[in-house]
Amino acid sequence: MMINKFTHWSLNIATALLCVCLLPALQGCKQAQVGATMHPRPMGEEEDEDMVARKKAYIELIHRASPGTNWRYLEELNATEAYYRLSEKVAGKTTGTYAGGVINAIWHERGNDNMAGRTNGFAYLASTNTLYAAADGGSIWRTPLPAISWTKVSDVAEFNSYALGVIPRSGGGARLFVTPGQKIWRTDNNGASFDTSTGITFPVAWGGNYVYRIIPVNDAAHTIYSVTFGWEPSSWTAQFGLYASTDSGVSFHLLRYFPYHNDNQLSFCSPVNSGTLYALGVTSGGADTLYNITNSVVTIAGSTNAFASADNNVDMKCMVAGGVTHFYALTGGTNIYHSSNMGGKWFLKNTVTGAYILGLSSQHPEDIAWGGVEASRSHDSGATFTVINTWGSYYGAMATKLHADLRNFSYFQYSSGTEFGLVGTDGGAYISNNQLDSVSNITLSGYRVNQMWDHITSPTDTNIIIGGEQDQGLQATNAGGGTGFIHTNQVISGDYGQMRITGNGSTLWPEYPGGNIYLYNSLAAPTYICSWTMSGTQKPNVGWMLATSDYFTSSTQNEILIGGGNITGDSGSYLSRLTLTNSSGWAVTPTQYNYNFRTNSNNAKSGISACAVSKLSNNLMYVAAEDGTFFYSTNAGSSWTKTPSYAGLTGSYLYGATILASADSVDKVYFGGSGYSNPGVYVSRDHGQTFTAMGNGLPPTLVNKLAAYSNDSMIFAATEAGPYVYIRADNYWYSLRDTGTPAVNWRSVEYIPSIRTVRFGTYGRGIWDLVFNKPVSHVAVNPSPVPASEIKIGPNPLKNGMPLTLFTPGNQNVNLNVYNSAGRLMFSRRVDTNSGIYLPDMPTGVYIYDINTGSGSQTGVLAIN
Repeated sequence: MMINKFTHWSLNIATALLCVCLLPALQGCKQAQVGATMHPRPMGEEEDEDMVARKKAYIELIHRASPGTNWRYLEELNATEAYYRLSEKVAGKTTGTYAGGVINAIWHERGNDNMAGRTNGFAYLASTNTLYAAADGGSIWRTPLPAISWTKVSDVAEFNSYALGVIPRSGGGARLFVTPGQKIWRTDNNGASFDTSTGITFPVAWGGNYVYRIIPVNDAAHTIYSVTFGWEPSSWTAQFGLYASTDSGVSFHLLRYFPYHNDNQLSFCSPVNSGTLYALGVTSGGADTLYNITNSVVTIAGSTNAFASADNNVDMKCMVAGGVTHFYALTGGTNIYHSSNMGGKWFLKNTVTGAYILGLSSQHPEDIAWGGVEASRSHDSGATFTVINTWGSYYGAMATKLHADLRNFSYFQYSSGTEFGLVGTDGGAYISNNQLDSVSNITLSGYRVNQMWDHITSPTDTNIIIGGEQDQGLQATNAGGGTGFIHTNQVISGDYGQMRITGNGSTLWPEYPGGNIYLYNSLAAPTYICSWTMSGTQKPNVGWMLATSDYFTSSTQNEILIGGGNITGDSGSYLSRLTLTNSSGWAVTPTQYNYNFRTNSNNAKSGISACAVSKLSNNLMYVAAEDGTFFYSTNAGSSWTKTPSYAGLTGSYLYGATILASADSVDKVYFGGSGYSNPGVYVSRDHGQTFTAMGNGLPPTLVNKLAAYSNDSMIFAATEAGPYVYIRADNYWYSLRDTGTPAVNWRSVEYIPSIRTVRFGTYGRGIWDLVFNKPVSHVAVNPSPVPASEIKIGPNPLKNGMPLTLFTPGNQNVNLNVYNSAGRLMFSRRVDTNSGIYLPDMPTGVYIYDINTGSGSQTGVLAIN
């Protein structure tokens, strides 16, 4: 069965492709060699469904939350609130003070600038000759054609990179439509400002709801269709919903639901310049149906039993030539069918292997393409196919050869009527003017959409920066000094994270999925030396990235820790120390600690999710499990003690993502992770025996990584909601975002004292540096929190769609609940006072609010009109 290629936008990280074969030292897998660099073969989703499923499960695991908590919607609210808060500042401002004046610094986008990441969606407006592209991670870009000059449209939210639409404005220019999840945003000024459309609703809040597609058509009403996917209450199942707008996207109204319960069972297409939208639905329980949507009316165009009964997913493309509408359907990732009589009859054209997207010319019905790891084209309606280029040939000719792992085929027409095609891949976007006989990479410069898992800077030479990027692999530069855009070299393809540097800056330990460690030396130009693989039948993190940690012995020693399975190949989750030696050729020797963290976790089935060692004493070691269980050792791992509980934590809803042992105190350790049903960071001042919450000011989000400044006066956090800093004197987290920084998933962070820089890695916008202009200022602790009874709420009445604010003399982090008159909870989350809060769309009426500070509460009436 083909894995869903068009899944929820916020699973974009979860649908990244895996490469599961190893370097030659371990297995004889197919590779491409560029100089001395070896590239493991990309494994498409259909070639390794088990690993893709593991990756999706990993994304859900790290966003652990209480039942009914929709973490994706919480992140959409985080982005929305940040956008409106930042829009009040001067556009483009990237320097100034942060954290209440403690930090004076400037942001610098570093990139890289020369190697693009995954691109999923396109839109084109012929009247302005502008191409729009949407990258994995959520940023939107534009360029004129044919000359390529990329400009960022917006990265103020993690937009669905498959849902993108554009229409001409009556007075000239363009209106672009995007969505960060459950709402449609529109902009008439290329992202300088946004308005939100109305009418799209999701009656069941926890149902994994999102806007699936935005499809303008060329009819008299200039209709814009929106396809949603979410929980439908009357049938109590997940279904597609179809909405229409005839007022240029200002408002939408529901047309109908479709009875397809997985988001790859229904595929939509509108021929170029057509006023009709078509949808093809497949199911294993009956006939497959082609729908016609014209003037906002849905009818059945045809039904068929021609498709293989096991083919329960589809990608459909359509076009009009000579008055005939042609449909091609890829079902089950295998069978390609053609219909030219409105779906009455379908003819099998070819059977292929490992396909997950289909392409069709807008002018030539015989020109089709399919994509998997590689792309194939046909000029005879699919009777025969030719591979456009092998996946390995990309590495020697990035400008003219497709990168592996295809995401999108789109065809458009210039105002002159000339057709061109676009191909989205895991390595950027390509254009073709000859039906894919040749392609040109249009994302080699200025299109900075790197999807990073991790990054690290050499401790001995800050010019050396190493990044691990989704499918674009291990990236390295030895010219990373300064503040300009960096250009990197691809050391090896694939996905790499959990990176460590040992041996006084001489040895790099990056991890490949599954606990595969590859080692490199000569980091100015990394050279592969050897590898090691974690064994065991119960690898944690569903077999994706396993936790690693520095192990502090001497500056020259080559050792790290890894939390994983069992080096004997058996069950359990054990901590191991890896030692690199070169006595008779490079080799890694593991030493496993004799403690099964899985069986000792609170739920007796959670593996290691994070580990750390104190820089001040190797005797102090820490391990966290996937269910939030925390362990500590005071005797270098000879024995372990489990922390009994955390103050403020109710339920096992904390995924332990990161542990930071203090460099200021042997007793202090910080612990962070999923903070959707509890605070996202905790601190222990007795080396892990007890913890207290450290969540003031932090929104509900996932804390991916922590780093410390100097004597722990500041703690930096890379979170899914952006970069944050904790000011110890204030006991408060402050956002470090500014109008120039992106709203993407901030994955990694390190503080580099020699250059006074906090360096972050993001999934979708590469590396960003926050460079201090001057030493950190001393500030007094914020005033004591005011009692809940003195918090003011306004405006009241509140206009739907406008921000609500809780006013206090100093910033506070409080719980806000809003109930309707029947007592149904409509909104619940921790919020910052003195910042705009956006409630979900709610009917006009009177509501009850409750504000809880932890030490008191206030209840009142809120009117919405």
